[in-house]
Amino acid sequence: MRIEQLDGDALATRLSIEGLTASVGPFSVRFRSPLPAVASYISSHYGAFPVLDQDGCHIAIDIDAARGIRTFIRRQAVFRGDGMEPFFPLPQDKAPALLEWGFNWCIGRRIHHLVVVHSAVIAREGRAALLPAPPESGKSTLCAALVAHGWRLCSDEFALVDPVTSRIFPLPRPISLKERSIEIIGGRMRGARFGPEVTDVEGTRTRYVAPPAESVARAADTVRAAWVVVPKYVPDAKTVFETVTHARMLAHLADSSYNYNALGPAGFNALARLADGSTCHKLTYSSLDEALALFDELATAPHEAPGT
Repeated sequence: MRIEQLDGDALATRLSIEGLTASVGPFSVRFRSPLPAVASYISSHYGAFPVLDQDGCHIAIDIDAARGIRTFIRRQAVFRGDGMEPFFPLPQDKAPALLEWGFNWCIGRRIHHLVVVHSAVIAREGRAALLPAPPESGKSTLCAALVAHGWRLCSDEFALVDPVTSRIFPLPRPISLKERSIEIIGGRMRGARFGPEVTDVEGTRTRYVAPPAESVARAADTVRAAWVVVPKYVPDAKTVFETVTHARMLAHLADSSYNYNALGPAGFNALARLADGSTCHKLTYSSLDEALALFDELATAPHEAPGT
């Protein structure tokens, strides 16, 4: 059964009492919340994910109504994970964003059997392109544009690398879009489900777009890295596509990883194999269409894994 097959009342009741456990990529995730905004978001943005009937889970996400004096000021929501509250309470209309931020926090804190790299991942025909880049680089915008262009969404946030094989486990969650990217991608992803617009604590407009159902359906199909591209959006810049050495890209991947050092030599070797088996590039762009054309060239060119 998929989440979208539960009617609204059944979903809200289950979420508010025992919680709902779903298969999200390689993880079992238990969502629990009595808030209508969370139930509506789970239905619209996680509807294609399978429901699991089990007690245990890899990740537990609890979004509750804040209590105490805050209830007299404004209705607020609070995230709890591992018995901790890592974020300040936020107005309840921001609860869906709080769920996604909490999800990211849980992965960074709890997932240690895989090498976790901050990177978008998209794929074609089993070959994946990693987009490891810091915030404000245009990573999510490029990822969403590629998905609208026919690439398979594996993840907007994390590359989950098997420390033994260096293959990547997909985690096709909602894509976070900010400011002008909301309108830009809205014009390209016709028919996509966009969540409500929220303004974060820094005043940035944010909307989440639901992952394509076909990407969710293939969440168990691992992919191998064929390309690693570090993108950077620069307004009015000419498109520049540069080749990067494997050593330089390995350093970048290590710097973008949450936990490779916690896995010891296995973590480092997994990233080294990933970099050595990929063609590595740096992309500076302002035109999405030109960037998409470059990725089309990568996908159609014969791929031979570089030697170590």
